[in-house]
Amino acid sequence: MSAPADRGRATGHPATATTGTTATGTTAPTLSARTKWAARIAAVLIAILATAGCGAGVGTPAVGGEPATPSAAALESLRRLDTLVDAGKLDEAVTLAAGLVEREPNAVEIRLAHGLVLGQRDGFAAAVPVLLGALALDARHLPTLTALARGYDEDGDTANALTYARRILAVDARNGYGATLVGRALMEGGDYDGALDVLTRAQGSGMADVFGLMGRAYARQGEAPKAEQSFRRALDLDPRSLEATLNLGQLLMRDGRTAEGQQLLDRHKALSAEADAAQFAEQSSQVSGAGSQNFLVLGEARRTQGDLAGAVDAFERAAARDPNDARPLIGLATVAMDRRAHDEALAFARQAVALDGQLPLAHLLYGVELIRAGEGEAAEAALDRSRRLAPWQAREWDMVGQALVDIDQLDDAIRAYEEARKLAPTDDVIALRLGYLHYALGDFARARDELRAASERSADNGDLMLALALALDRLGDPGVDAALDAAVARYARRQVGTPEERVATFRIFEGGDATLARFLERSRAEGAGGTPAR
Repeated sequence: MSAPADRGRATGHPATATTGTTATGTTAPTLSARTKWAARIAAVLIAILATAGCGAGVGTPAVGGEPATPSAAALESLRRLDTLVDAGKLDEAVTLAAGLVEREPNAVEIRLAHGLVLGQRDGFAAAVPVLLGALALDARHLPTLTALARGYDEDGDTANALTYARRILAVDARNGYGATLVGRALMEGGDYDGALDVLTRAQGSGMADVFGLMGRAYARQGEAPKAEQSFRRALDLDPRSLEATLNLGQLLMRDGRTAEGQQLLDRHKALSAEADAAQFAEQSSQVSGAGSQNFLVLGEARRTQGDLAGAVDAFERAAARDPNDARPLIGLATVAMDRRAHDEALAFARQAVALDGQLPLAHLLYGVELIRAGEGEAAEAALDRSRRLAPWQAREWDMVGQALVDIDQLDDAIRAYEEARKLAPTDDVIALRLGYLHYALGDFARARDELRAASERSADNGDLMLALALALDRLGDPGVDAALDAAVARYARRQVGTPEERVATFRIFEGGDATLARFLERSRAEGAGGTPAR
């Protein structure tokens, strides 16, 4: 059982405002070119290994220059490449990949992997001949075409990037990456109709950038409603899209919706600052002699931006550089909690405590995961140790409260959140947690009082008002209709998420389905939030 409305803490609960799952292919946090190469190596190897059953084991020989399937032995060797790259052993990785090419020269995937690791070590220019060799075997090989297009794009060679982007679209007109490169170039040349034709065919790619560029094209054509629809769709797919956030904010400002527009422009400023910090962390991790601290900073920056896989990679590198430092293990435990991989989080937290017993966060993470594991006495000892090492703030009590909710100890969770409220009396998340817990225990009057006070204090928080409507409905209070209208209006002002996403989040309020259905109907009638209907 989970409570709604989280703010990006290590919780796993649904989000209050701007968190969400980013669809495959959406805009990723800013990375250095070297890190992008590493990310592509991992992605390509995963794809290769995922198809290991499709003919693997045969090791098709080179016959007449035709593409071959990697052998089982080659696939096993490929598994080592990612490990070598992570460890910074690029010379070994290149030697391994080159040897595989010599043994199985007609395996396109092996040539691609060789090009990627070579580019990681020596730069993209060194990888080009190898990647072209892969294309000589299969001119329609999308991963290789994409590697070339991305490499040229990152190097600033627009002409060559577009050449390969067009080849990508010739193979797959719905490819989001190829469409964004070509569409952006067409827009820069003033051909907005041509750009929209290319981008529209790629809508099914799930890439936020596709819709962001469509929004820009519509805006330049004077079609503001279509532009707004496209920008909102981009933000549905990637709430952290800098371009879509800025462009939608500017569009709303021009349309006279100053409050909404300014909120988006303020968010763009905050996201830009985070991106700058992440870029600095990326660059710091690439300098010669980068140590554990560099990768710790990088891991935190990536986690802040929602790049959990990247954060794990950075924390693992930090741990490899200093096995006696407990902080990378704390980072790994925190990311595991974000992913709700609690057994994994417990293991990392236990290791962190064993390495350094003077870190209060290590004991806190250990304690909350022991709660989830049902080891109450051990959890109490760990949490008591954490409090003795450093005074707790609301965040620490919040984490304990969430763990107690997860094991259905709701009365104890309420006590934890009441401790949190003493330290942060105006915190909306804590108020919503308490309202939900009273509701879940059947005390609808207490839930109403808690939520009403908080919703009056925070005039733009739609979550509080929708939760209040649910409590009022269970009490038979006629004020439920006014609360639903207010919730719809608040969400419309904030323009975060879709009505369907909100309803899904609030399904945990048992017995509220009818009220949520009325909220959804009113939201759709008002066109509140999310992407307007076509």
